[in-house]
Amino acid sequence: MEERHRQRKFEGMVIPAFILIGIGAGLLFGRPDVGAVVGLGTGFIAMGITKMMNSPKTGISSVTTGATFPLLIGGLFIIAGFGLVYFPALIWPYFGALALIFAGTWLLFRAAVHREVEKTDEVE
Repeated sequence: MEERHRQRKFEGMVIPAFILIGIGAGLLFGRPDVGAVVGLGTGFIAMGITKMMNSPKTGISSVTTGATFPLLIGGLFIIAGFGLVYFPALIWPYFGALALIFAGTWLLFRAAVHREVEKTDEVE
């Protein structure tokens, strides 16, 4: 149980760490906004990879369930970050807003479902 707690604590620090790294790299190139978005995407991808590496090997569905969403969202954030550099006036601001709304809604949904699963496990 303690190992799982330590793993979750590490996963929770991956995204903020990569955002800070991205902002720092963006400051070096004069675009901290792009660095933050690319850092956020990289953080999501790193979180997905750590979930895949640390998940119990019970089957392919258990690995892809927890890791697919962070990998997908991370890729979208990286694309959006580079889109801010190459196509700043196009649809990227709207795409970014919709991606953030979707990501937040999905995270709330997953947390609610995970909480209900934990409640039913405690009852049994």
